Amino acid sequence: MNSAQKSSTTAHARSPQGERATAPAKILVVESNPAVAEITVLVLAAAGYHTFQTASGRQALRTQDRLKPDVILLDRAVPDVAAAELCRDLRARTTVPIIVLSTDHNPESLETILAAGASECLLLPVHTRELLERIAFRLRAHRAPGASADAKHKTTPDPRPYAAA
Repeated sequence: MNSAQKSSTTAHARSPQGERATAPAKILVVESNPAVAEITVLVLAAAGYHTFQTASGRQALRTQDRLKPDVILLDRAVPDVAAAELCRDLRARTTVPIIVLSTDHNPESLETILAAGASECLLLPVHTRELLERIAFRLRAHRAPGASADAKHKTTPDPRPYAAA
C-alpha cells in the first residue's frame, strides 16, 4: 500500500457497540512492517474508519500535519525515530489520542512512552475487538465536551484496568 493512501470505508463509522458517529474518524497507522500495516488498515477500514498508513516516524509527522487524523495508532518500533521522541513530536502538534502498540512489556519503557505523550500503550498481541474498543473509547473521550488535551483518563472513566495505561 502506498504511504498515506486512503482505504475504502463505509459512509459512517460505527463503534463496536453500534453507535453512529457524525463522520468516519480518520486513523493514521504508523507501522513499518508492510504485512502488519496492511492487516491493520483492512481491519480499521472494515470497522468504518478512514485509514492512512505511513512506515516511518518522519513520514508520520508530515502525514499528521497534512491529514489531521482523529487517532494515531503507533507501532513502538518504527525504524527512524524512537517511540518516545515521536510521541513528544506528535503531542506538540496535536491533542488527538495516540495509541502505542508494543511488544516490549518493560514497565519503564512503557512509562517513558506515556510520559512523552502517548494516551495509552497496548501490549501485543492485542485482539482486534479490544483494539477497536480502545479506539472507540479514546475517540469518545477526546470528542466529549471539556475533554482534556489528550483525553488521558480524565474525561471518561474506563472501568477496565490496563497494565500500561
